[in-house]
Amino acid sequence: MTEREELEQLFLEKITQDCDGEEHAFSPEYRRNRQRTLNSLRKNAKPLRRLRPFLIIAASAALTLSIVAASKVFHAPGFTGLRSDDVTKMFSADPGNSPDTLEKLYAVDIPDGFSLQNAVSDSYLVDMMFTDASGAAFDFSQETKSLYCYYFSTENEFERFNVGEYPGVISCSDSMTILAWDIGDYIMQIDSDLPKDDVLRVAQSLHEITENDWNSMMFTDRLKTEISRAYAVDIDGYAAELTAGEHSAATRLSGRDSAMLRQYDSAGWQAWDFSESGFVISAVKLHGEPAWLMYNNAGSYTVYSVLWEFDGYVFETTMNIEPIRNKKGAIDMNLQENVILSLAGKICGCLEMEKG
Repeated sequence: MTEREELEQLFLEKITQDCDGEEHAFSPEYRRNRQRTLNSLRKNAKPLRRLRPFLIIAASAALTLSIVAASKVFHAPGFTGLRSDDVTKMFSADPGNSPDTLEKLYAVDIPDGFSLQNAVSDSYLVDMMFTDASGAAFDFSQETKSLYCYYFSTENEFERFNVGEYPGVISCSDSMTILAWDIGDYIMQIDSDLPKDDVLRVAQSLHEITENDWNSMMFTDRLKTEISRAYAVDIDGYAAELTAGEHSAATRLSGRDSAMLRQYDSAGWQAWDFSESGFVISAVKLHGEPAWLMYNNAGSYTVYSVLWEFDGYVFETTMNIEPIRNKKGAIDMNLQENVILSLAGKICGCLEMEKG
């Protein structure tokens, strides 16, 4: 399956529609797959920004074709775009006087009951999706102005709107509110099925964060302050070599597929650097407990990690995995994920047995 075919499949498989023209609905699984697919296209930044909005706004299967015909220029403070009968393709009005990469990171106060479900990050984009127990979703993104591009449906209410002192645009329907605003150096955006007033309230809470704030979003602040016990593991088919430090321990697992197991206390985890490369994070379960699956592309292979909390420490299993193809010859990321999740599950079992 080609990347285009995968995008089309993801687009179609999670849309619910009938002849009465009801709103399209995207499941959390779809949104995770959307982010995973888009991250695989990250090396080609301009197509990435074209495909991302195509997947989010389900205006029609022929969305891009509607841009070409009967388009006219649309202007709003901070934004400009091409407007047709169905959609407005929006850009930043002033991309030249802004950073080419994300030099600062921002966040908003997430509504009560929502927790981080998955995230995508690279030099140009940070996109975080939060969900609650009911399945409601809240997506917050930050993009460079030079690469920002988004399709707003003009079938719904579409208007200029300020977030405090910053110019923005907002589109509302019965099931979705989309708000984008220009803070000077970057474009911020919220996509959510929350009511308009709630989205605006969250947008006004925008604040700058550090890269270490990623760490606290993923794990609790109840981690131990020192490595009082460096866990050793015994996995069939692997030779284990443990090295312990002041705030972390590392076990090299040598076998058919080499891997690393790292153990962090509070200080070690806070020093964990998310800025080294772009990544995708998704919430998963490991032995029934919350964990994170993380990956980033590294040319001919993909670096996969599974991170989870156990006995007051953060554990990280990392493995470099070459492309695994299905029977049709297409790269199957689910099979690749199963490799690292299977190993992490075995390690988790060993840790539980060693703790007793």
